[in-house]
Amino acid sequence: MHAFGSIPRNPGASRTRPLYDPEPGADDNGKLVLVVDDSNMICRIVKFSLQKYGISTMLFHSGVDALNALKEGAAPVPDLVLLDINLPHMNGYDVATLLSHKQEFRSVPIVMLSGHDGIIDRFRAKRAGADEFISKPFDEPELVNKIFPLLDLDIPEDMVGHKA
Repeated sequence: MHAFGSIPRNPGASRTRPLYDPEPGADDNGKLVLVVDDSNMICRIVKFSLQKYGISTMLFHSGVDALNALKEGAAPVPDLVLLDINLPHMNGYDVATLLSHKQEFRSVPIVMLSGHDGIIDRFRAKRAGADEFISKPFDEPELVNKIFPLLDLDIPEDMVGHKA
C-alpha cells in the first residue's frame, strides 16, 4: 500500500480502477504510462498513439481517482505519469507534488499537459516535480519525442526529426 496521506474522495464516484485495464501494444515492451486527463479524447489519443509502440496505458479522468488507485494497489507504479494540469477535484500540480514526494515515485518521470503554454505554467509544473511539459493541442510526434527518452526508449524511425 502506498501512503499518500489523506486523499479526498471524488464526489459522486468512487472509481479507483482505471477507465480501461492496461492493454499491451502489439510489441509489448513492458512499459506502463499512467494517463490522468479529464478529456476522453486526449485519453484515447494517448492510448492509441502509445499502444502501437508497445506501451501500455492506464487511464483516469481525475487525479483523486488515480491517487486512490495507486494507494489501494489497484494500479501499479507506472514507468511514467502523463498528467493534465486542469483536473476536477485536485489539480495536476497537487497530484504531481504528492507523487514526487513519495519514495516509490521519485524515479518515475512526470509529464504535465496543459492547454496553456505560459512560462508560469511551465515553472509551476517544474516546481511540482514535472520532468517535461506538453502543450495542448499536441500531435503524436511531439508526444513520442518527449516521452520516449524519459522511458529510456529509442525514438522510432518514423518519428525521428519531428519537432518535439
